[in-house]
Amino acid sequence: MGRKPIDWSALLVQAEELAGLGLNEKEICISIGVSQASLTNQKRENLALLGALSKGKAFHHAKLARKLQEHIDEGSLKALIFKLKTRYGYRETGRPETETQEAPRAGGITFIEIDGRVKTKD
Repeated sequence: MGRKPIDWSALLVQAEELAGLGLNEKEICISIGVSQASLTNQKRENLALLGALSKGKAFHHAKLARKLQEHIDEGSLKALIFKLKTRYGYRETGRPETETQEAPRAGGITFIEIDGRVKTKD
């Protein structure tokens, strides 16, 4: 006599809800009482489970993004700086990491700044 089979269809809503609260897969497994190996195997075979976990994670991400935007709209400088750094690549210099800035020519050599480093332009 082996272990009783897991009724994944009954766990779909619960898994989506837990993912929507921000729990990672290990925490979800503990909460619903399954092993991580079982969840990993089931995600390969059960597109509904994979979809439920993805939908829950997306819901949580959207909720956090909305809250961050609310703080920005209310004038929170900390929230604004956080978003600029994490979403748009800004650094303490205030420029995006991908921005290049060309300096005036000096002695026939043009210097440019790329990712905070000064280089000569070929």
